[in-house]
Amino acid sequence: MEQEFLISQAARMLGITGETLRNYEKRGVLTFRRCSGFRIVTLADLERVRQHRKAFPQSRGRPTVGAREAQKAAEHVAAQS
Repeated sequence: MEQEFLISQAARMLGITGETLRNYEKRGVLTFRRCSGFRIVTLADLERVRQHRKAFPQSRGRPTVGAREAQKAAEHVAAQS
């Protein structure tokens, strides 16, 4: 079973706020599993956040136009490697 974290733990590991992760989910960049109302973040989710932040360093959690499409493109490129 893949290691799982609460959103607050994942945010600390990434050096960002939990609110930033919630914004990513709200914008459709990520979808977190929920358990008893808590967002559950996996290692794969952490990697997707790292990829997104690398692709959009200037966004710093603010909405960016086409973020979902760009994230899908980045995932496609990563899968081809």
